[in-house]
Amino acid sequence: MLLRIALIIAVATGLGALGVSFKVNDEIQSIIKERDRLEGDLRTANQNEAEAVQARKKAEKQLASVQEDLKAAQKRLESAQARAKEKASLASGLRKKLDDAIAARNTAQDKLARWEALTLSLEEVRNLTDTLRNLRDARDALKQENQTLQRRVDILKNELQYFVGEQKEVTLPAELDGKVTAVNEEYGFVVISLGSEQGVLERGKLAITRNNQLVGKVEVTNVESNQSVANILPKWSQGKIQKGDHVLTSYEALPQRQ
Repeated sequence: MLLRIALIIAVATGLGALGVSFKVNDEIQSIIKERDRLEGDLRTANQNEAEAVQARKKAEKQLASVQEDLKAAQKRLESAQARAKEKASLASGLRKKLDDAIAARNTAQDKLARWEALTLSLEEVRNLTDTLRNLRDARDALKQENQTLQRRVDILKNELQYFVGEQKEVTLPAELDGKVTAVNEEYGFVVISLGSEQGVLERGKLAITRNNQLVGKVEVTNVESNQSVANILPKWSQGKIQKGDHVLTSYEALPQRQ
């Protein structure tokens, strides 16, 4: 009987110890899982911190680059403003010369009109005829000089608008009429038989026609006295431009009514 009781007690004690062992194992597994989770969170946090440091360094480099670009742009702006001021001063001087020349012409014409109103002898008429001829020659020379000065003023105005950022369509004389003298298809430009003497200005647009049909349009990039270089505008291309094609003022460059 005592042996049975002792056996029962031993079995009960063993079962209790086994239950405690299972409970402890569960707690250990839970602790291990929590530890693994915390280690994973730590690794993720470390990785995020490293990425944030790299992103900050990259942003600092980009900021330094932007600041350098800003300094360079500021220098270019200051240089352009200085050139624009110089061009404006030159244009003002040329305008004064033009105004003075016009005033001198008007004075000469007034004097001529007064002389013609007088009754003079034959000898005086001859003398006055010579004087008149000289005055007319001087007037024609002055007119030519005025035209030259006006063309120069137009060129300077065009350059000034470019430097101060007024990106307007450049106005060209409506009566422009010339020919294509050379074509470079590789680099997309043409040479035309019109220049500053005819009133052509840089960035002005010209139409190229053949048999009264539009072939394309070009924009002037370089102007000489009696010829110019112009880039072909791809969006207006209606065919290949050829030597001998007709050159006219494009609609964009015609004087527009206000």
